[in-house]
Amino acid sequence: ASIGMASAAASASAAAAAAEVLAPWLFLAGKFRTFHGNQVNLGLHFLTTPLAVAAVFTAVNKAAGHCGAITWAVCAAYLVCMAASVPPLVFVGTAACTVLVAAFAGRLQYAGWAILAGTFCFGYFGQDVSHWATGEATMQSSYQQDDDFWMQLSEHTYFLIPLLFDAVLGEASEARTEKPLLDAPARHVYMIAAGAGAAALVAWMSLNRSGATAKGKTL
Repeated sequence: ASIGMASAAASASAAAAAAEVLAPWLFLAGKFRTFHGNQVNLGLHFLTTPLAVAAVFTAVNKAAGHCGAITWAVCAAYLVCMAASVPPLVFVGTAACTVLVAAFAGRLQYAGWAILAGTFCFGYFGQDVSHWATGEATMQSSYQQDDDFWMQLSEHTYFLIPLLFDAVLGEASEARTEKPLLDAPARHVYMIAAGAGAAALVAWMSLNRSGATAKGKTL
């Protein structure tokens, strides 16, 4: 009986710790759900949001001389931060989407600037059209008059991809409240993120240097 009580106490303690870590995230996710309850609207966001992000990544690649190193470094650092901020299942979806978006940006970087601008506009304004077509207000409209508008917009944008994956889950799903994969103080998370970004940068440059060398030998 004592073992069972100890186990129950440990489980309760773990749940409480997870709830404390996830409280800011769950508040934001709950607010996001209020404006994305329509499944058609949510589904369209899975098209428009990645396209807008891919267009931004592509612009960075082109500006850097068709170099995808910065994009992959940012993605690596971002995913480390997400691993410490959102539940595991949400993180898996976010990681898969982020990698696909970065890969697509690598392909799209040889397109003209006009195509990139069109892709971004389609992705960004497509979200507003989706809300209008389904009769749902945008989340941005709920805080655009607030004094801390830019702060809320930054947070909204930063978490936009994981928010989509959370909204797919049932509101009462236990997966929404599971403790993040990375359990570490914020300063340690930032250090790991910086290291991951640097490693991705070095790996990308090394792979491309090796590819260029191999290509040169075949000519």
